[in-house]
Amino acid sequence: MAKPLVLVVDNDPDILETFVDLVELEFPGFDVVTAGSGREALERLQGREPSLIISDYRMPDMDGVEFLQQVQAQEIPAKRALWTIHDTIEPVLTAKKDGVAEVIVGKTDVEPLMALLRDNA
Repeated sequence: MAKPLVLVVDNDPDILETFVDLVELEFPGFDVVTAGSGREALERLQGREPSLIISDYRMPDMDGVEFLQQVQAQEIPAKRALWTIHDTIEPVLTAKKDGVAEVIVGKTDVEPLMALLRDNA
């Protein structure tokens, strides 16, 4: 049986590295694919079926809401989550309206991310 696949998208390489380290330590049953932008993430999705996609909100080429909308338009059956350190309400409302399962505000508390992973184990 294949391991569940998680795709994490963030333009900050330190965040990506920390997330991979966290998953490998706490959830060794997962495979993690990372991408530094929405466009790169769409390329990495080709031929893959992640169970969970976690995207940062603010990224240079397209924001996380736009990226997750494109994932939805491609009918990729992954659970989608948006995370942001910005507490503006507009992206949160747009993401929820578009069916994003979880919106996490703040990157210093890893517990919401851990809960997402536990729920998708």
